[in-house]
Amino acid sequence: MGQQQILLLVLSVVIIATTIAVSADQFNNKIKTSNRKAIIQDMYNLACLAIAFSKTPASFGGGGGDWDADRFYAYCSYPISNNGKYIETSNGRIQVSEISKGRLRIKGWGNEIGFDDKKAIRARLFLSGTGIEDMAFKILN
Repeated sequence: MGQQQILLLVLSVVIIATTIAVSADQFNNKIKTSNRKAIIQDMYNLACLAIAFSKTPASFGGGGGDWDADRFYAYCSYPISNNGKYIETSNGRIQVSEISKGRLRIKGWGNEIGFDDKKAIRARLFLSGTGIEDMAFKILN
């Protein structure tokens, strides 16, 4: 085998290895981005369900103007964690709690590690009022 052929073979191996490494990194970033978007969408869905729950009369299984988290978990029909504190989705877990009268906090944790490579993807959504326009959203990592 000539020297040029060996050089081309080594160069080909280096190019292929670099391409595989870059592709794997891009794939991991796509997974993180997809999980972040999915858990945010789940949180928005739960916020809309919370608004519907609050506006539904208690006699029909709703909150009757209140944000009772325990009754809301039963109302939303999502799977609940074993300890009863979290709503489990295929994208992660979400906690809904009332922090003051008429103010709801929805915290979500994704299944994937965030872009800081240390903690799970996290986000918070605050709902103060009875409409979608009353939402404030914050992505933590």
